[in-house]
Amino acid sequence: MKKIYFLLVSLLISLFATAQQFIPDSSQTYYVNSITNSSSNITAFDDGNSGAYLMWLDARSGNGKTAIYFQHLNKYGAPQYPQNGKKLLSASSNTISGYKAIKTQNGFVVAWNLNTAVYPDSLFCNYFSFNGTALWSQATLVSSRSVTMISVTNNGLNIMPSDSGFFINYSSVYFGGSEGFGFNRIDFNGNLRWPINHFQPSSNGYYWTSVSDKHNGFFYAVTTGGIGAHIYVQHYNALGLKSFPNEVDISTLAGGRGNSAMKLTCDEDTNLYVTWESSINTDIVLAKITARGTLPWIPNFRSMSNVAASKTTPAILYFKNNIYTTWSDGRPPAFFYHVYAQKTDLNGNNQWTLNGDSIFQLGSYSPSPRSIANAANELVMVANMAPGFLAQLKDTAGALKWIANGRNIHIPNDVPFYDDYALVAAADSAVACFWVTSGGKVCASKMSRQGKLFNQYPLPSSAGVISGNDTICAGSTGQVYTVAPITNATQYIWNLPSGLMSASGSDTTQTPSITVNFDPSILAATIKVWGNNSLGDGAASADFNIILKPLPAAAGSISGLDSAAACTLQNGINYSIAPLANADFYSWTLPPLASINGNPDSNAVSINFSPYTTSGNIIVSGYNDCGAGISAALPIYFKPIPTAQICFSTVDSATQKVLLFWEQPIETYAHNYVIYRETAGVFLPIDTTIHPALAGYLDTSSHPNLHPEKYKIAVLDSCGNVGELSAVSENKCIYLYGFLGWANIPKLYWTDYIGASDTSRLYRVLVDTTGSGPFSILADSLPATQLNFTDYISPLNCVTCRYVIETVFRNFCNPDARAMVAITTSRSNIKNKNEIPYDSLVFGIKNKLPLQNSFSIYPNPAKEKITIGNLSANNAYQISLYNAIGQCVINAYESGKNNCEISIQDLQSGLYLIKISSEEQRKVIKIQVE
Repeated sequence: MKKIYFLLVSLLISLFATAQQFIPDSSQTYYVNSITNSSSNITAFDDGNSGAYLMWLDARSGNGKTAIYFQHLNKYGAPQYPQNGKKLLSASSNTISGYKAIKTQNGFVVAWNLNTAVYPDSLFCNYFSFNGTALWSQATLVSSRSVTMISVTNNGLNIMPSDSGFFINYSSVYFGGSEGFGFNRIDFNGNLRWPINHFQPSSNGYYWTSVSDKHNGFFYAVTTGGIGAHIYVQHYNALGLKSFPNEVDISTLAGGRGNSAMKLTCDEDTNLYVTWESSINTDIVLAKITARGTLPWIPNFRSMSNVAASKTTPAILYFKNNIYTTWSDGRPPAFFYHVYAQKTDLNGNNQWTLNGDSIFQLGSYSPSPRSIANAANELVMVANMAPGFLAQLKDTAGALKWIANGRNIHIPNDVPFYDDYALVAAADSAVACFWVTSGGKVCASKMSRQGKLFNQYPLPSSAGVISGNDTICAGSTGQVYTVAPITNATQYIWNLPSGLMSASGSDTTQTPSITVNFDPSILAATIKVWGNNSLGDGAASADFNIILKPLPAAAGSISGLDSAAACTLQNGINYSIAPLANADFYSWTLPPLASINGNPDSNAVSINFSPYTTSGNIIVSGYNDCGAGISAALPIYFKPIPTAQICFSTVDSATQKVLLFWEQPIETYAHNYVIYRETAGVFLPIDTTIHPALAGYLDTSSHPNLHPEKYKIAVLDSCGNVGELSAVSENKCIYLYGFLGWANIPKLYWTDYIGASDTSRLYRVLVDTTGSGPFSILADSLPATQLNFTDYISPLNCVTCRYVIETVFRNFCNPDARAMVAITTSRSNIKNKNEIPYDSLVFGIKNKLPLQNSFSIYPNPAKEKITIGNLSANNAYQISLYNAIGQCVINAYESGKNNCEISIQDLQSGLYLIKISSEEQRKVIKIQVE
């Protein structure tokens, strides 16, 4: 409920804001309250944001019942409360005869008189927030009629702030006709300092005017009603005590009062300044009195003009340590009155022309001039002259800045009723004027510092025609709609119906365009736009109608097989969906390497799967020129050509050729195999074999006795399709080589088996001592990391000995899944002992000295070169380098050097033996080339 209330209030304020504003045309009237004969006694205060708060007495209810009304205008004059104002306070059975209000930090303090019969008989006070809400639970009674008192009057009614609250001044009429001055003090919570009617001091008159001394006390000036009556001044401190023993007469030399009221102001040092129309020569005079009751000027007053003429209705302003006085002046050639002004410093020295500066040289019966300082520290003066309500600006040097006789605030119609007007200086250096007309209406106007009637930001103009796409696809995004820039608009408000979303997230833009996203469910929409500024909304554009073409309907389930297989179920498989509404054609997405037979745009298709297709999704959606509808998907499992993995390779004992074994796929159509062998770093097909009883292959062209071989295998199905090469199946047979060491003892080396993932495999060494008989185990269960063995067991003179290395797998390979035959070993090539190189035969070494180990070779491992150190410069050396199969790849001779360098940059990576020999020395060292 609170949210609804808030929205209603916001809507009302928006309506009020669009209704009115300051008018830049003096021939037109801006009515804050347009009810005839209702308003009087206007009061205005700055709101701190270049706007204003207004109060006035209002008799709109009739029957003699007068209330106080309230309005808040923003800086542009837009009312924040209902037109003609809202009621601040009233009395149901009484009428308010007068009031006084001041602005404080938190709101307004208002004092008012109530009439119960003929006379006002009580004075009340309350504290109101800036929105007009009473802050005290009930009004405080300040003064009330008593058995000796006829009434509490508005004479001298005033409110003045102090640190602890406020002084409230008033007067009372007693039986017998005498009138007395009274006051009280009230704190911020509404508590009186003294009982009601407590302070009723006697004085020398009965017309009181008071002003705050700006230091928690106040001055008052009093006189009687007669022409020439003396003017007396008294001061009261914060405790309500008199500062002077007796009231001080300030008019003994200047002359008593004339026809108009005296005006008071104070400076920052608690000095009072009083200006009045003197009864001696109808001059406007100014007097100063201190808080001690002294008159410091000699003589004790200053004349504003010595020209003999009628002068009246003075006004006074203290500003920046100077006193400014304005008055109505009848000196020739005035018809009735012109307006003059004077500036006086605090020592009583007039600063402008001797007899005052002329402000308005146009006749008026009652100009009622007044002045106010704007935010630029300049003086703005206004007066009700014959041509209208006029304003003029004097800068800090005293020069008039606007045209002669000032700017017209308003033509004679609806000008102020005498001096019932109020001025407010705004933070933007403009001055606003609020007044009550003779017809009892409240009017408002605002003058900029440049002298122009204020309407800086009027309501936005009417919005033009919206441009953009009016026929689009449902669900479209990023659609831009534009209207021509709207005069006076600071932002643009777009009316988007449900289903349309601004891409920025806000329907209010700073530029005359908006980007819109459409919900797919929307088939038609209407948008419009209007300009907006701080005053409110301009007129909206014409409706812009949009038609949205729908996307195709969501695809239903796909009919067809969800599995396929190479060779057996591969081609001509049918798939379809039900026809889709709004679809012009259909789009199919297939698994990799699948294709459509015939028309691919239909809702039913025939699909061929390549033998190399992989599993994936068939996806279909309807399409039209707006795009795709929601798709449907059917997961397809595709069984490709099977792969075979080489289990291991070995060397056939009978032929000494590589023998491969692999596990056979279970598919019956996978009965042929393509064998690949590495040649010069590339795997090339060497043979095709049909499905054997045992999945093995003898490579009759292999040479495992010379180097290790690498293999891969692929399945050839019955449709003639070759499958993928076996994954991670490069098989290297064990390659055995060796050297004969000292005393003809064989040192065997072999390469590691590559191709089986069994890291727990073992090696065994087999020997045939006859050279033609069977092999027997020489060493068993050697770890996989051990790739060498020294035969100390066989006879030293066993020239016919043959050796084979055999790996024993811990895993089982099944080369025939149906036969369940398990192969668990792989053999190397056979190496005869008499084929193993041995030092005395290869190098012709003269074994005069035992083997020396003093040579050094570095670096090891090496990349580009090796250095042999610790050579003797007196010897000649033969240096030979052998690869892993016993081939001599480098042969060099060096003499007369202590070290030499051998280039190895052309060698392949691997393990090498370097042999160094001389007449006295020899050494074999293993090195690694990277």
